[in-house]
Amino acid sequence: MRTPFDRRTLAAIALLAIGCGTATIRAGAPYRKDRAYVYGRFTYTGLSQTFAIRCHDGEFYKLDFVKRDQVQIIELPPSTCQLERIEYGSEAMSRMATFRLLRNEILDPGGVYYVGDYFVTGTSHTDYRFFYNETRQTWRMNPGRDDYAKTTADMRREFPAFAGAVTQDRFDRR
Repeated sequence: MRTPFDRRTLAAIALLAIGCGTATIRAGAPYRKDRAYVYGRFTYTGLSQTFAIRCHDGEFYKLDFVKRDQVQIIELPPSTCQLERIEYGSEAMSRMATFRLLRNEILDPGGVYYVGDYFVTGTSHTDYRFFYNETRQTWRMNPGRDDYAKTTADMRREFPAFAGAVTQDRFDRR
């Protein structure tokens, strides 16, 4: 029996569904003074990772790490927001965030906030046993790099609508 969708169409639908949960904006997106923005570099090798940010509107806004070293901006409601959890590979594997990245910070309308540059390496190793397999997955993340000047210059170049926006450095240096 043939389905109404071929494999390419199903793959495209799956990719669109995956992107629906993220708050990352595209380079051509407009700057809106009624929204708040957080930016930085969020890069991974191996297995992926996501930051799940919760704002006082009760919603989660996800920032997916990407393989390319590029600036990302996420759009949030003007509110008090914090990094609630880190998701490893999928939502099934997550834990509470143990470091500061938006810890109940007030994000004003029109605010554009730098939160740091982060790099994570995720690995997976499987031991094949007689009756079962044992898989170990590990993630190692740097504590965050403060490169406000360079990342802000790159953000202004890659996101032209944000070139004139006033930015704030909210990277935690403790």
